[in-house]
Formats: sequence, structure tokens, C-alpha cells
Amino acid sequence: MLIKALTLENFKGIAEPVRIEFRPITLLFGPNSAGKSTVLQALVYTREILERHNLDPDRTLLGGEWMDLGGFDSLIHGHDRSRQMVIGFELDIHSTDLPDYLHEGDSWLLESAEGGGHFPEEWLSRIDSIAFSIVIRWSQLLERPMVKSVLIDANGSRIAELESSQDGKDITIELLDVAHAIFRDEVGDDEEPTSWFTDLLEDALHEQRTRDWPNADLPLGGQQDALPEPEKSLNLDRSIWGSGYGVYANHPLAFQLLITSVLSGLIAGPIDLVRKELDKLIYIGPLREVPSRHPAYRRSPDVSRWARGTAAWDVLHNADSAFVEKVNDWLTGDGKLDSGYAVTQHRYRELALDHPVTMAIDQGLMLDEEDLSELFQTLPVHTRVAIRDMKADLEVFPQDIGVGISQVIPIIVGAIWQRSGILAVEQPELHIHPALQVALGDLFASELENNEGIYLLETHSEHLMLRFLRRIRETAEDDLPPGAPALKPEQVAVIYVQSTGQGVELTPLPISEEGEFLQRWPAGFFEERAEELF
Repeated sequence: MLIKALTLENFKGIAEPVRIEFRPITLLFGPNSAGKSTVLQALVYTREILERHNLDPDRTLLGGEWMDLGGFDSLIHGHDRSRQMVIGFELDIHSTDLPDYLHEGDSWLLESAEGGGHFPEEWLSRIDSIAFSIVIRWSQLLERPMVKSVLIDANGSRIAELESSQDGKDITIELLDVAHAIFRDEVGDDEEPTSWFTDLLEDALHEQRTRDWPNADLPLGGQQDALPEPEKSLNLDRSIWGSGYGVYANHPLAFQLLITSVLSGLIAGPIDLVRKELDKLIYIGPLREVPSRHPAYRRSPDVSRWARGTAAWDVLHNADSAFVEKVNDWLTGDGKLDSGYAVTQHRYRELALDHPVTMAIDQGLMLDEEDLSELFQTLPVHTRVAIRDMKADLEVFPQDIGVGISQVIPIIVGAIWQRSGILAVEQPELHIHPALQVALGDLFASELENNEGIYLLETHSEHLMLRFLRRIRETAEDDLPPGAPALKPEQVAVIYVQSTGQGVELTPLPISEEGEFLQRWPAGFFEERAEELF
């Protein structure tokens, strides 16, 4: 799970900085219009920023017609352009390498340089956790929002800052902490810490560029503002380089490449990692569309179709039989949803009325078996997806049965199909029976072993929550029913969202191994039920 946490400030209803820590299953609870969609919209907005540098979006690549963000004025807290918005990400990169932006032949240049043999990973590999924040402000000069600053923290402390002028023409690495632990050389306990990297950097910088660290003032080019361009190394201005390169004196290009690669991996690297992660983000909205009797399936992926659930039917149309069988196992399996309905996938060849085979049959002519086989191979193959009523043993279409099945199938398909990134679902429980809601809990828990990402669920379902609590308790007590998924407290985050006079508040509610909440809910735990019962 790459993305560990998200921090928001001055985003929609959130004023003061709020940190949202993700777990493999992250649930957002709260009253209607409390701001539960804020977290999801922040992820969608960040995707627009990192993918298209779109800081003022209405409709988005991900949400299509279903999600209209309304532009920067709707996203900035209080619709106040004088505020600055901050969106931050904390990353766990234990199992992920920061990119070094080296191209083919670059490694050879670094290795062959006299006095060289040093590579970016010597420093980048010392980073276990990295975080960045994007600071967005309205530019009066440009009359549009811009990324004013990018802040980078490595292993828990600030290491670099990028700044842009109001017109976007002057962009600099304003701060670079060359005394940071990742730059220090390994020395004995009795020796003063040294930094070969820092010494070399100071030797190489033009004397007019030397500053009192961490003040750097290193100009950059090739950017619209403080946000680095996607999948590109930083473009350090040539004016920063001097004439001294220490051990790289005979190979200044190798040195410049090494410095640029390290700084790019440190600053642009985490941003590119999040961009790629959010590129896999899937959003399923609260009202899934019931497909028509003759839907137009898409062979090429269109992520915006997930918002209405139609992409799930595209997946079923193009999937192999093993995937369809797994979907049906959850739809029909005993101890699972046991809905009484299964997905059917029929592949057939279309025989047109004017096709030679059709005409030969109409005329009563006999065709050679080999010729007939060759003609059939030219027929286009089509796929039809339908629903089978298992009790009546009838094939039906989604329009012929209750709306609940058409609402839950996209959830099942998305949970199984998504293998990394974030699957965000609004109201997965909508229009389905409580028995199916608890089974969805087992679905998400079961798929954790196949999914390296996050299930982000915005829900009102008490039944879904109770199933997670039950599985946590049964796992701790070693009392799981046969086939039931194991679940641990550290795999589930429950966040209560409520609107106050000061803005939206998000309260994490930790869970014990006994499957109980360790603190009271801000407004009681589904207290309406208790009031009705007692």
C-alpha cells in the first residue's frame, strides 16, 4: 500500500489541516451532507492536477458526467481566493523504489567517469518514508490557480522546497537540506559526520550560487509553476554550475547527471509515484446504471464509465471464464451473497442474411465441410452478457429483476478486478438487503490478499461495519467459520465525518482485537437503532 495518508487544508469544508490515515479497508461514516465525499473529491482533484495540470476542473477524467468539481472557486474553503489550499501525501516506499530518471546510457556514463562509480540509489535508497505537499493559490497576475510551492519531507523531516513566482516565470529549489541524514556518509561513532555528496555539490556550484544551506535558490526551467512535469527529471538551470567538480573534474557531465538524478528522485519522484497510483483510481458512484438490453460495450478501458457502474459490465464482457466464475461464486455462493442470480457470458458468431453460408442454406445447397469451416472462421465473434435466475433456470436481463442486483454487480466486479491503487465506492450497500450488505464485508476482506491497494468505502451501513468487527473478533479468538476471511484491526480504518461550525471534522475510531471501538463515536454508534429499540 503506497499511499499511507492524505492531508487536506482549506479544501472544501475543511479549514485547518486534517490528516486521513488509510488502511487497506477505509470506511467513511457520517450524516448526509457531512463532507464524506471530500476525501474522494480531493483524490480526484489531485489526479487532475498531476495528470493534466488541471487546477480548475469541473468535469474530470475519472468522474465523467457523474462528478462535477465546479472549479477552484468551489474547491477552495469558503470560496475565498485569498486562502491557500494544501494537499499532502505520505508514502510508504519500503517496497517501492523512487525513480532516478536515468536514461539508457546514463548508467554507463556514471560508472565510467574517473573518480565516479556512484549512483543515485546510494542516497535515494536511504529513504523509507517520504511525503510531499502541494500548495495551491490563486494568482492575481495569471487570473487562475497555480501551484505556488511543493514541500518534500524525507524520513520525517523537511528536505526540500520548490517555489514559484506569481507569474510562474521564476521557479527555484528554494530550500535544500544538505545536512539531512540521507546525505551523510557512514562513519565511525567517534568521527564527525561528513557528506561526500554535499562537498561535491558545493564544489560544483557557481560561486555566485553558493548559499548558506539549507537556503538553496537553485533556478529550474521547463515547468509551468512549482509542480514538476510528469515523468521528467528536474531541469536545473545551467547558470548554477561552476568550474570545480572535485573527483569529477574530468567528467562534469557525469557529475551534473548524478546531482540532477538525485534531486529529481527526491523531489519529482514521490509526485510521480502518486500520479501513477491515482491513475489506477476507480470511482463507483452511489447510483449504478442498469444496463440496457442491448448495451454498447467498450473494449478499450474508459475509467469514467466506472462512476455509473457501466465499466463493470465492460469488464464482464471482455473477461475470461475464470473471472466470471469468481464473480458468480460471490453472487451465488453459500455463505456469500447467495443472491440466486449468476452472470452468464455467451460467445457466438454472427451470421448475416447475405452471408454465403446463409444463402446456401436458404437454397438447400450442400457445402463442403472444409469450405464451411473456413467460412465460419470469417464470421465475427460477439459476446452477450446476461443474468441467470438460478431458481427459475431462466436467462433474464438486469431490467427484468430487482434493482439491487444491478447495483451490487459493479461492486463485486470492481473489488475483484482492482489489484492495486484505490477503489472508491459511495454507498456500496445501496438498494441491497442487509444479508447482502454483510456479505460485501467478507468480499472486501477476502480480496485483501489479492489487492495491494485501498478499498475506500463511503457508507451508512451498520451491517457492513458489524461484519468487519465480527471478523476481527473471530480472527483474534481463532474462531473463524470455515471459509471466512481473517481480518485484523490494523487492516481497517473507520473515520467519522461530521460538519461543525468550524468546518468538516474527521475523527478516526480505532478498533481493538476484540472487534470493539476503543472510543465513543462523536454522535453515538448508530444511536438511532438504540433509540427505536429501547
